[in-house]
Amino acid sequence: MGDFNAKLGTRENGELKVGKFGIGQRNPRGQQLADFMEKEGLFMMNSFFQKRPHRKWTWSSPDGSTKNEIDFIMTTRRQLFSDVSVIARVKTGSDHRMVRGTLNLNVKLERSRLMKSTLRLPRALFQSPETFQLELQNRFQCLEDCNEVDDMNDKLVETVHAVGAKFCKTRRRRTQNLSDHTLNLMAVRREIKLHSSTDLTAYRHLNRQISKCMRRDLRNFNTARIEEAIERNQGSKVFARDLSARKSHLSKLKTECGSIVSGTPEILSEIERFYGQLYTSSLEPHASVINDPRASLIRHYSEDIPDVSLSEIRMALQHLKNGKAPGEDGITAELLKAGGRPVLEVLQKLFNSVLHGGITPEAWSRSAVVLPVHKKGKRDDYLNYRPITLLSLIDKIVEKFIGEQIHIFYRNNTVISPYRFGFRSGKSTTALLSKFTDEVNSYLNVKKEVLALLIDFSRVFDTMLYKQLVDSLNKCDVRSPLLNWCHNHLKNRKSFVNIENNYSEQMLMTEGTAQGSVLGPLHFLFHVNDMLHRQLHVLPVYR
Repeated sequence: MGDFNAKLGTRENGELKVGKFGIGQRNPRGQQLADFMEKEGLFMMNSFFQKRPHRKWTWSSPDGSTKNEIDFIMTTRRQLFSDVSVIARVKTGSDHRMVRGTLNLNVKLERSRLMKSTLRLPRALFQSPETFQLELQNRFQCLEDCNEVDDMNDKLVETVHAVGAKFCKTRRRRTQNLSDHTLNLMAVRREIKLHSSTDLTAYRHLNRQISKCMRRDLRNFNTARIEEAIERNQGSKVFARDLSARKSHLSKLKTECGSIVSGTPEILSEIERFYGQLYTSSLEPHASVINDPRASLIRHYSEDIPDVSLSEIRMALQHLKNGKAPGEDGITAELLKAGGRPVLEVLQKLFNSVLHGGITPEAWSRSAVVLPVHKKGKRDDYLNYRPITLLSLIDKIVEKFIGEQIHIFYRNNTVISPYRFGFRSGKSTTALLSKFTDEVNSYLNVKKEVLALLIDFSRVFDTMLYKQLVDSLNKCDVRSPLLNWCHNHLKNRKSFVNIENNYSEQMLMTEGTAQGSVLGPLHFLFHVNDMLHRQLHVLPVYR
């Protein structure tokens, strides 16, 4: 980039390195510059972005009568730039104006790069995993004497990760989206560039041929990606996100006092402060919790939790989606599925110890909150970002089994009000609208007034007290390892913020439910049921 003292003008026929938004007439030095760009493979980025005429010229004569565009930004990688413009308001004391290029840095938000590398099994190994399973079985012999859940979980993760590293690549190779024919043409072009006596007409013809082949190869590559996404039952949003070169990059943030911070450490500190306050509660139990008008249940839920079978674990693994980011342990769904019976047997021993003992491994209490997912509104407001919580897949499977036991409990004991809709089988939000409409019509038919109180919960999933779920189960006379497990699983949960592989200090969470947690909807269901039942227990309240 700089002052080339050449008027490039508009694009002429056959030129590939000049965009269609040039300005002015080309002079001889401009033609020399155009030939140089064609030979060296440089793109004139000023000409690829449409601007008004007063935002194009970069130099003015002393009397102000002549204005030309002679300062350019050139690059061999056109996709790196999202905008090139002239800044008119900056006064530098020069007869040139400042040219600003906006770089589109393709910063990959590798959610899987938290504490351990993410291991992705090759497709061939995933289809024939016998060798992988045999080595796992040999190494799992050291787990036979383990009885502590922390030791079992740590050794399980360590073993699967160590064996998986032999069969997997920790980093994905760059996908080759160009054919060998196109690459060979590019090699020929590189050889031609070494000779100064190259025929420019033939060189331009070769450039056009390469561009045509590249468009064809990219079209075929994208078609194959779409077919692969359809086979994996992935939505169009996932495919569009992978192909998009523009990532949601948090470059600046507005603080609580209204000032703007732009450095990564300052942004991380502000985000840590916000989530530290959001997930930490200083509230005391409401008086209505102490004086709950509900009577105790006649039937106490004191039955033992049944053992988890291998078939149940196998089915739970099959329902896990491939290609998803793992938790802090780096264990992916593909690794667990490919582990076969050796992994199933170790998981069965671990799960039964966890469920019957009412305890959880300490590693499951750690999760990572990855921030930069923009929802709507201004990008410098942290309230407009959705935190993504990465949980251990092993923990999520246990949560599924616990959730099934809680579902059995409240179905058998009628704990949840029949007016609660959402997150329940046969109680969808569509059914809620239908029932509510019928109720309103029934009152209107007899000429009675209908009053409706509409409540919109703000960040309810982030502000629910952990004690709410445990107290709800306790109030319903749950006296089993189920209650102990819920208490131990929730009381010491920690999280940390990760922004572009920069980590905050761990934060103790006393409220809020992790996004992606299987128990999150149940937590919300009990929370709303108790809150409305305590305040309006004599009225039918729909949710």
